Amino acid sequence: MANQPKSMYQIKQVLEHLSRGTSISKIAGLMNMSRNTVKDYRDKFLLTGISFTQLLEHSEVELSLLVKSKPPTAVQCDEKRRKDFTSLLPYFLKELSRTGVTKQLLWQEYLKDFPDGYRYTRFCCLLSENNGHSDAVMRMIHIPGEVLQVDFAGDKLHYIDRETGELINCEVLVSAMTYSHFMHAIALPSQKQSDFIAGLVKAIHYLGAVPHVIKCDNLKSAVVRPDRYTPEFTEAMEYLAAYYGTTAMAARVAKPRDKASVESAVNVCYLRIYAPLRHQTFYSLEELNHAIAAQLEINNDQLLQGKTYSRRMRFLQDEITQMKPLPAQGYQLKKSTWSKVGKNYHVIIGEDRHSYSVPFKLIGKKLKLVYSTDDVEIYDGTSRVAMHKRSYRKYGNTTLKAHMPLNHQHVLESRGYDGSDFLTEATQVGLNARTIVEKMIGRAHYVQHTYAMWQAFKRLKKNYGHERLESACKRLSHLEQVTCRTLENVLKNGLDHQLPFEFSVPVIQHENLRGPDAYNH
Repeated sequence: MANQPKSMYQIKQVLEHLSRGTSISKIAGLMNMSRNTVKDYRDKFLLTGISFTQLLEHSEVELSLLVKSKPPTAVQCDEKRRKDFTSLLPYFLKELSRTGVTKQLLWQEYLKDFPDGYRYTRFCCLLSENNGHSDAVMRMIHIPGEVLQVDFAGDKLHYIDRETGELINCEVLVSAMTYSHFMHAIALPSQKQSDFIAGLVKAIHYLGAVPHVIKCDNLKSAVVRPDRYTPEFTEAMEYLAAYYGTTAMAARVAKPRDKASVESAVNVCYLRIYAPLRHQTFYSLEELNHAIAAQLEINNDQLLQGKTYSRRMRFLQDEITQMKPLPAQGYQLKKSTWSKVGKNYHVIIGEDRHSYSVPFKLIGKKLKLVYSTDDVEIYDGTSRVAMHKRSYRKYGNTTLKAHMPLNHQHVLESRGYDGSDFLTEATQVGLNARTIVEKMIGRAHYVQHTYAMWQAFKRLKKNYGHERLESACKRLSHLEQVTCRTLENVLKNGLDHQLPFEFSVPVIQHENLRGPDAYNH
């Protein structure tokens, strides 16, 4: 029956459940009571300031006095909750400054000690109210086309070197326009100045126009001396800014909100680029960047949450028209170094530990190497003697066949020789020449042994021409074994102009010869 007084046994059972942390709804179901009745008992117990476990040790008389007292008003309950919360406030604010501690975590811990405490929303509001202005965030009004923010992502991507199987880690440079949040991302070999500048140039050209300001973190690649008011930039960064007619700026040290747009863009990269590519394998920096570019296009074309436009739509509509035009060519940071040509006719770029070939006649000379992110130029005085595409494979080498001595070229060719070139050369001369060459290749133990014959055959073709060489081959076609020396003798002596030998034996009649009749019996 409703409002019927409960026995002390029932009240003690309620108290027992409360001490175990059982919810009000569950207690009401187990005890066949209304939730309000259970809540009233709980509130009366809480007002005592004594824990539920200690109350169980009280006598029935003492518990009876407690439950017969007037139920606490809503104001009294709220006053108690606020008093409990206020006592813990210094602890909450201190813990919030620690890495990984969230309001959700603190609230869950708070409810364990104060089950009747504030709900999560009210808990967060009271924390914010008592946290002063330390968490206040100013809403910034961004001007279209004004600022491009750039920064390196904290996590790296990688590819696998096909030759060595080595896992090569790459830095990822992320940039974002502050107004439209139009993004760019590119994998780079390192955070070195040359790589940073090259990545920044590609970001600018991806935009198709120049922002009025480029804002970066205090990277060593860009900033020599950090300062809140007048940071000192590297020469390379100053030259880039001057080349594009823009202004370089640096965020304050340890102030990530100064570059909030790119910080957000880095998180977007993790979600929209890193995650979709996590199961793919790449074998070069180019392959990796190709995949990044594809994901980047998807991200920039995707509608923003709750909006009717994408990053690209807003950028093309509002920003690009407010930006400066691009120069005809992209800026390239060039470095120079000197290297002596070794006996292997290669010079080396020390920072990459990679060697490049030069003409072998320059062995022993000291040459100047001028290199950018993409190319390597090598000079002997003012004359450029070689040019290569830059490689970042450590302890590797890039070699051009034209730089090698002839005997080294022949060795290189012989390694990949399979006889097909020799047959093609002979076919161009004629059918008899092909027949002779087929015999040469057929009698060799290893096809590579006929490489020298091929070179000799080419020399004969060059010196005597197709027709004479074909005639010489025709003259010798009846022989099973023919060498290039035999062919050369025929051509030297002009025998290719004569008719082939006819082998015939004349029959001589005399008395000592017996005919077939002598064998008939």
